[in-house]
Amino acid sequence: MKKILIIDDEKKLANVLMMNFQRRGFKVLTANTGKDGVKAFKEFKPICVITDLKLPDFDGFEVIKKIKEIDFDVPIILITAYGSVEKAVNAVKLGAYDFVTKPFEFKSLFKLVNESMDMLSVVTSEKNYLDHEVAKVFPGIIGKSKKMKEIFNLIADISGSIANLFITGRSGTGKDLVARTVHYVSKRKSGPFIVINCAAVPEELLEAELFGYEKGAFTGANQVKPGLFEIANGGTIFLDEISEMSSRLQAKLLTAIQNKEIRRVGSIKNIKIDVRFISSSNRNIEKEVMEKRFREDLYYRLNVIRMDLPPLRERKEDIPMLISYFIKKFNKKNGKQIKGISNEGLLRLINYEFPGNVRELENIIEKSVVIEKTNTITERSINLNAMFETYSLENEADIIDIKCNIPLENGFSHLLTIYEETEKEIIIKTLSKFPNENNEKLAEYLGTNRRILELRMRKYGLTKKYFS
Repeated sequence: MKKILIIDDEKKLANVLMMNFQRRGFKVLTANTGKDGVKAFKEFKPICVITDLKLPDFDGFEVIKKIKEIDFDVPIILITAYGSVEKAVNAVKLGAYDFVTKPFEFKSLFKLVNESMDMLSVVTSEKNYLDHEVAKVFPGIIGKSKKMKEIFNLIADISGSIANLFITGRSGTGKDLVARTVHYVSKRKSGPFIVINCAAVPEELLEAELFGYEKGAFTGANQVKPGLFEIANGGTIFLDEISEMSSRLQAKLLTAIQNKEIRRVGSIKNIKIDVRFISSSNRNIEKEVMEKRFREDLYYRLNVIRMDLPPLRERKEDIPMLISYFIKKFNKKNGKQIKGISNEGLLRLINYEFPGNVRELENIIEKSVVIEKTNTITERSINLNAMFETYSLENEADIIDIKCNIPLENGFSHLLTIYEETEKEIIIKTLSKFPNENNEKLAEYLGTNRRILELRMRKYGLTKKYFS
């Protein structure tokens, strides 16, 4: 049944609207203050909100703001006096769907409600479609942590750009997946996406692979071979671990980027290229430049847009979601029916440092799925490197291990960041330890109250969904 929330301090009007909507098959809840309305919204979860602009405690602007923080997509329709039309227009700019002015006919309001619900249906369908397509085309790029949301936002921001991109991050953080994502959401998605690992190919072969060669250019060159830059024409080339490239090849790559043309090995003819360059390194590229191991001029050509991928230990709130994804993936691959992971197993992974990042977690889950004899991954089937476990489960030591170096300059401002990171870590580990406990009990365990705990969970984007 379609649910509508009506927030209005005029009880008579609220009741009349409620009866009219109920006659048309709606389930309706009313509230007479903004505070009660926001509370009712959380519990009732309507698909449309109708609110007066003037309320006894706070106005419709505040109602819009608070509801949009909970659910950005839900349509909100304002009821306002004729003299407040300008304010209502401003409210629409803030995110309200539309407004009606008093006095109004119910059919006008009913029409708006139906239109807003149609709009919500389209938005929801589109989001579901995009989620499905992203999961299908870019498997493994998963996360709802603040740091991953920043990555997703940056990918969206640069989707219309062809500027060169430099991705940094430790091994296993997913640089290749992100590079592929950037290509497939760009205007070049219909063009080729070519990957070459500069660390895996010897220098003499790397030059031939990138630039191609003419027949007879060297021993064994029995025919003309186009290089990867030519093959990538109109698309993207991903130069993985580019900091491993020799200085001679760096100079040749710089010329190719500057002039947008290359010359095959053994040729005297230049060939025009139209390629977007995405590069990556697991080293500190600025340090490589300072110590003259990487050309500064090439660095600036490649580093037009920068993307730094966080290690998994800095986004532990994503671990339950990643585990769920990998279990489904390896169930399908191995014909298994693993339904989830035990609380003890999840807590053990939450407390692990993951030197190999997401790739290591993937390998751990794959092995666990293969060897697990029950329908739930247990602690016994999880094989970790003991050096990187932050505490022993055998001792039941529920401890947050804080290690930090605080610069003296602006030292007190750094304390807030450390406090927030520690607070988030405490909540994550508590949710993983007691995934099925209600918020009242969790708050009591942590020595706080339910309201503060829920505010902190919302602040850090934490949800119990992936911990249960």
